[in-house]
This record gives sequence, structure tokens and C-alpha cells, in this order.
Amino acid sequence: EAGGELPDIVFLDLNMPQKTGFECVQEIKKQARLQQVGIVVLSTSADARIVKQLYQCGADRYLFKPNNFADLKALISRVFHLRFQTGLRCTSDNDFVLQP
Repeated sequence: EAGGELPDIVFLDLNMPQKTGFECVQEIKKQARLQQVGIVVLSTSADARIVKQLYQCGADRYLFKPNNFADLKALISRVFHLRFQTGLRCTSDNDFVLQP
């Protein structure tokens, strides 16, 4: 719905079947109405170039996928805590990446 309520956070996997996390971030950030929606990208990649590119594209946080469900829940909980503390906004690319 065009005027409906928006989510606080969108979680994206970097590698999805139809498009990449990069493409999704860019599409979301192009829409003025969606500018305040937090974008969190999850991946197992530790490639610094990918992390930097996502930061520059406008993603709000980058999460390294943990190996187990308990760590994933804890990491997602940290994201929600950060959302309400800081709006997920990073002060620099140094605090962009969250790890379990």
C-alpha cells in the first residue's frame, strides 16, 4: 500500500535468488519515502571491499552471519537495541559491521 505503515528495519541477505543485497539497498535508498527505514545486510563474507561498498550504498549495518541460531538471535537483538538507541546510524564505517 503506497501510504501504509513502514517497517523500522529491513533485513537483507547479500546473496538472494532474484537480486543482490546491493541492488535492494540501492532501490530502497532511491525512494524518498523509504529513507528512514533501516537496512541491515547479512552475509558470511568478510571481504572488506563488499563491506565498504554496502556502506557507501547506504546500508545501515552489516552483520556477519553466525554459525548457530542462538548467536543469530543475539545479533538481531543487538540490531533492534541499536535501532532504538541510535536509529542504526553509524558515525563511521568502523561501527558499520556487527559480529556475533
